[in-house]
Amino acid sequence: MQILHIITTIERGGAEIQLLSLARKQVQSGTRVSCLYFKGAPDLRQDFEKAGVSVDKFSLTSFLVRPTRYLQWLRGFNVIHAHLSRAELFVFIASFIIHRGYFVTRHNTETISQKIPLIVSKNLSRAILDRALGVIAISDAVKNFLISEMEISKTQKITTIHYGYERAMRSSSLNSRIRHGVRSTERNLKFLTIGRLEPQKNLLTLINAISPFLKESNSSLTIIGEGSLRKKIQKHIELSGLTNHVYLLGKKEDVFEDLNRADLFLLFSKYEGFGLVLLEAMDCGIRIVANRVPAVEEVLGNDFEFLIDVRNEIETRLSIKIALNRSMEWFAQSYQPRLQKFDAVENCKKHQEVYGKATQR
Repeated sequence: MQILHIITTIERGGAEIQLLSLARKQVQSGTRVSCLYFKGAPDLRQDFEKAGVSVDKFSLTSFLVRPTRYLQWLRGFNVIHAHLSRAELFVFIASFIIHRGYFVTRHNTETISQKIPLIVSKNLSRAILDRALGVIAISDAVKNFLISEMEISKTQKITTIHYGYERAMRSSSLNSRIRHGVRSTERNLKFLTIGRLEPQKNLLTLINAISPFLKESNSSLTIIGEGSLRKKIQKHIELSGLTNHVYLLGKKEDVFEDLNRADLFLLFSKYEGFGLVLLEAMDCGIRIVANRVPAVEEVLGNDFEFLIDVRNEIETRLSIKIALNRSMEWFAQSYQPRLQKFDAVENCKKHQEVYGKATQR
């Protein structure tokens, strides 16, 4: 079998890292795998190639000059699998020309495009997904979103396959230092969050919630990620008098050093498709306090003690205090059953089942 994964970028992000994990396992199972991307910095190219995946960047010029050769190349794959909106649109159009079906994975609880009218976006989404041989949602939250928002028709079958996580590949140790519980009464606490600087991540609410902790104990908040709200967030930090407490680091290739130094990881997102960063934080045994939204519940478990409503400032600050007084060992032990649910090998097997069922129709 030859599989072609098509994705908008191979920059470092949740969907891209998950595709790398899936492609690696597919290669290990004896499958030939290629990846085609459209734009952005090739952050993960070496990782894909090291895993045995052939990587190409789509060139519109090459396509226009030799379209027949490009289309013949596409026809050579048994499975064409699209990830993210630009890739979905590409395979949808190409399918009419090469007369081949395709698979789609939806990674977000968002409309396929926020740049066009909502009704147009929904109709485009349904058209793309209806023509797909198989549709995969990375969480029940994404699946339910697609159904409730009519992004997918009632006749199309959709399968939930949670992200797979390669613990040995992503983290070298539980932590580089002894994690006997740092207490909330201590100073110089290190808070951490990782995510795009976009409205979805709710970063201004997060900064406001922990502002008292930062000022009273001379602690710090590190924010790893980049996005359109950088200037707005930086201005908010300055106006709040937190310049010496909150640090915007931008994108980082390896976040595990920061995770292993942190006392508490915070995720205040208004919504998530899945939340791969939570698995990374769990892998490091770090304390977590997160907003109670459906996808986050799927990762941490709906009975996780530190799922909160971040709109409630009193509840939020109380939960942070309690979490800081709980030992790292307690958190690390509670994560083990959850981490076992997101096995990378099992993730690969489930994808193969979806491919197999479609080809048997």
